[in-house]
Amino acid sequence: MKMQIRSLYLCVTDMDRAIAFYEKVLERPVLKRDEIYSVFEINGFRLGLFAFQKAGEEHIFGSSCLPSIEVEDRKTLEQKLSGLTVCFPLTRIGSNWVAEFVDSEGNHVELTAPAAEGEERPDGGLADFWKEDAVYYEWGKIRIRPIREPDPRVICEQEVAQGWVNQTEDKYYKRIADHAAHRSISMVAEYDGKTAGYINVYPDAPWGPFGGRGWCEIVDFGVLEKYRCRGIGSALMDCAERIAGMFADTVYLAVGLHDGYGSAQRMYCRRGYIPDGSGVWYHNAPAEAYGQVENDDELNLYFSKRLR
Repeated sequence: MKMQIRSLYLCVTDMDRAIAFYEKVLERPVLKRDEIYSVFEINGFRLGLFAFQKAGEEHIFGSSCLPSIEVEDRKTLEQKLSGLTVCFPLTRIGSNWVAEFVDSEGNHVELTAPAAEGEERPDGGLADFWKEDAVYYEWGKIRIRPIREPDPRVICEQEVAQGWVNQTEDKYYKRIADHAAHRSISMVAEYDGKTAGYINVYPDAPWGPFGGRGWCEIVDFGVLEKYRCRGIGSALMDCAERIAGMFADTVYLAVGLHDGYGSAQRMYCRRGYIPDGSGVWYHNAPAEAYGQVENDDELNLYFSKRLR
């Protein structure tokens, strides 16, 4: 069976505003203008704008599907980004330059350009993930930055309050130490200026079935309960995967098996992670078939995802 993807559409709340925005970004007039569904054509591919409210439909905005538009080179990409709201800064990922902007309707859209051989970042080197004032992602009330004081205390107090009675600050101080030593990129999400979640990327991780392959592992991902269902978890995962893609073409993670990890298990599957096939691991070692293990936080299944 032969299949082709010829179009996609973005949901919009103001059609005239959205058309004006994309006519400027795409540097071409709209092909078909309609109050419900308008269309741009780009080399045979159709980008639609759908006024879902006028059509009487509901829509939940998210980042599980991210349209990607390619231009010819980095200079053009930088020109396109000028004046746009950039939520993921221009970054070299594999053989491409990548950035992400937010359109007039709140949709996130990726802009890419092929990197020329030997071409470096505009600052002349690799991204400095470990700068104290680094900002990895920013949009609306969400801001992702490096972990620092007093994050361990704030996170621990909130997690104890939500029932994690055995939680201690030591784990988060270890993330600060690993980040300072450039062993990890340890990130915290703020929501409206308040510490709300965290995630860590370990380049060339040594653990689990994929250890030693040069892949990145995402470790210890969480969003505080009172900040959930606000897009923070998706923003943290998007950011972690983008950063992991700068180091390797595959990222992996371990997820617990008891029901406390149920929502995480579903989310990882939706994001394209697949089990590695080595079975469950316990205390960083494969669990023996028919052996005895405890269904605690150390009982994990490993998943991986191809990034490029």
